[in-house]
Amino acid sequence: MTTRSVRSLPTLPPGALLGIRRGDLPSPLNGSGVTFWFSARVALFQAIGALGLRAGDAVALPAYGCGSEVDPFIHAGLTPRFFRVTDSLDPEPESFQAAVAGAAVALATHYFGFAADLELARATCRRARVPLIEDCAHALYSRDSSDWLGARADVAIFSVSKTLPVPDGGSLVVNVQSARLPPPGSPPPRRLVTKRTRGLLIRHLQAHRLRPVSWVAHLPRAAKNRLALKPSEPNLDTEKGLAEVVRFDPRLDDARMSARSLRLLAQTPHAEVRSARRRNYARLLEAVHDIRGIELLCPRLPEETCPLALPLVARDPAAFRRRLAAGPGIGAKHMWPWFHPSAPWPDFPFEEKLKRSVFILPVHQSLHREEIDRIIATLEDWSRSRQ
Repeated sequence: MTTRSVRSLPTLPPGALLGIRRGDLPSPLNGSGVTFWFSARVALFQAIGALGLRAGDAVALPAYGCGSEVDPFIHAGLTPRFFRVTDSLDPEPESFQAAVAGAAVALATHYFGFAADLELARATCRRARVPLIEDCAHALYSRDSSDWLGARADVAIFSVSKTLPVPDGGSLVVNVQSARLPPPGSPPPRRLVTKRTRGLLIRHLQAHRLRPVSWVAHLPRAAKNRLALKPSEPNLDTEKGLAEVVRFDPRLDDARMSARSLRLLAQTPHAEVRSARRRNYARLLEAVHDIRGIELLCPRLPEETCPLALPLVARDPAAFRRRLAAGPGIGAKHMWPWFHPSAPWPDFPFEEKLKRSVFILPVHQSLHREEIDRIIATLEDWSRSRQ
């Protein structure tokens, strides 16, 4: 019987598609300047048009990032100018100021759901009269000391599908009066939405507590493996944003969020999701705090934070990656291990080190307690093997 892997992302229970619960959108996605798109990348591309940016303009971007946030700007003809981040993943002031000089727009990221300190960045942008886009792709349900992340941004973008089990979904929040809201957009490809929905359902059944249900859900992939065919990865599209770079698809540059995802978003018990993620993070944080061979990138969980995942730095990334590949998966991912060709990486040694050594552990709301136990046991076994 197939050994169940720990799910790296939240999965979709079949009953959710039949749900008729009427609910509200979470803040700040319930405001008047909000539009919904197929992905955060599409929302970011739409932000370029909303701000009136033109080909040839420059954009200030953090060197530490996925890479998929760079492509919408390049697709629109903008020139990236990169800046460093600090140990706490805030924009490094001098580097940020240099990148903003002569730029038409800047982007700053709230990593892993934790609020970045953007006060200096906002002040720099105000002086330069440059709009600041806040990348909240990881930060649905997170706040800073005064408000929901994105609520005070000139422009903010969110990825709904990174936090919730929806087949697609990103949003654009426009708060600056000089910007114009984009037109409604086109319907998303129905076949792609159906494929992603099926993948979310299959992954949910593969992790089912009833072993016969899990076994049956694994049969199609097991059969392809046995026949030496390429195994299907039904949830690959929704995992790409965490596991590998996703190139910007110009065919989707005006695709809006599907009606199915909007309905699932509206019927989500938002407070419960936030509480579950915080609870899972706190449990993992306590268990792995003293494990040798890893360092916690975010060793505190502020009250305002809804974490995307638990990020850690592996002192021996290659050995850690081999351990992850050696047995049943625990949902851990090497975070952004590729290098976008537009960045001059010799100028960013700290960011390069992060990309080589940062991994994330799942804390999402679909996890069972025994799955968290398995993550902890795997890390403890790896640490003991190194002694």
